[in-house]
Amino acid sequence: MPFKRYANDNRIHGQARVLENEGIANIETEGFVGNLYRSFKRFETDEISGAKVHITWPGGETTLLSDEEGYMYLDVEYNPYLNDASSLWIPISYSLVEKGKTLFTANSSAIRPSATAKFGVISDIDETVLHTGLDSFLR
Repeated sequence: MPFKRYANDNRIHGQARVLENEGIANIETEGFVGNLYRSFKRFETDEISGAKVHITWPGGETTLLSDEEGYMYLDVEYNPYLNDASSLWIPISYSLVEKGKTLFTANSSAIRPSATAKFGVISDIDETVLHTGLDSFLR
C-alpha cells in the first residue's frame, strides 16, 4: 500500500506498508453485526515484517524489506534526465515478491513540483474518509 511520495530535483521519497489481505467484502445485507465486524477489520491491521518489495521508477530500481510494522521507506537519487519540466509526475511501481514470484503489484506516482511553482497545496485525505456501511442498518 504506497502512500507519502514526492520528489525534488535530486531524489525520490516514498513510503509503503505491507499488510495482510483481510478479504473484506462490502455486503449490504449482512446487518448491523456484520457491518460492525467489517468496520473493525478495516481498522485492525496485520502488518507483515520482512516482506521483500521490488520498487521501480524511470531510470532506477531497488528492493527493500519491510520493518517490524510493515513499513518501508524509499529515499533514492534518480536519473538526471527526469529533471526536465515535463516530468512532474514520476511513476513508481511496488511489487511484493516471495520466492522469486510477484504476488502483488501496486502502482503509484511521486510528484516533483515545477521549478516555476509559486506555492503548493498539501492535502491529507486518508483512512478518515472511509465508507464502512455501518449506517446502513438505519435505512
